[in-house]
Amino acid sequence: MSITGGGYMGTSRAVLAGVAVCALLSTAACGKSDSPGAAPAGAGSTAAAAAGKTSAAPADARTELLDATAKTSGTTSSYTTEVISEGDKVSSGTGKIDPARHANSSKSEFFGQGAGSMEMVVIGTDLYLKMNMAFAGTAAGSWMHIDGQQAGSLTKLGINADDPANLSSLPAGLVSVEKTGPGSFKGILDLTRTPAGKATMQQLGDAAKQIDFRATVGDGHLVALMIIVPSAIQMPAYTTTLRYSDFGAPVTIAAPAGAKPAPPALLEALK
Repeated sequence: MSITGGGYMGTSRAVLAGVAVCALLSTAACGKSDSPGAAPAGAGSTAAAAAGKTSAAPADARTELLDATAKTSGTTSSYTTEVISEGDKVSSGTGKIDPARHANSSKSEFFGQGAGSMEMVVIGTDLYLKMNMAFAGTAAGSWMHIDGQQAGSLTKLGINADDPANLSSLPAGLVSVEKTGPGSFKGILDLTRTPAGKATMQQLGDAAKQIDFRATVGDGHLVALMIIVPSAIQMPAYTTTLRYSDFGAPVTIAAPAGAKPAPPALLEALK
């Protein structure tokens, strides 16, 4: 969640991106919710911002939101993710983050086409992955290990050990932001300004420059972020929602016992 939607199992990279907290600043085919209750507090309509303009955000609203985002990224936390498409849940997940140890863990479930579940642990440059369905010639239900150094880097696979939702990309993509109430924000993102920009343009075209978002801040932390992506090209509309909690609480993230090296077919599929 990259701001990702993670989602349908149509491509190999979408599978891993979905596990990576629906990495927020990159996109994969998913869908939009028409349910008003799905949005964090303060959700409402956002006027379109002109593509390519520099940020029009009032300094106080922009600063408050980005400071809260940095505070969330800088401490241990728990999170939940949900992707909704055309009123249907596409995926959901839970996870924990320990940025000081460069570690995170997550469990994700996928619904509809390609239904299944995954678990992932990232510690430094090591990625551990377990799926309950066969994928790229691998057996279901067993832990696999991917050495990020051998794979080129986990970043190339859309994995960020310190920041699985890639919240650090938010400043680059922020076009406008408005504070709509205590702790509530709405605005526009230009996903082409983020590291996932090229892939985003291929999937969304010019729509990638005008992405609505809603955010909620509590006790100085970013506690909820919703990305609302319209339908474009061959992609359906989708909404990705992340919620954070348990800031500063102890987190235990350990390498799974008995993990075996991932087969070359899996590494090749993720390139």
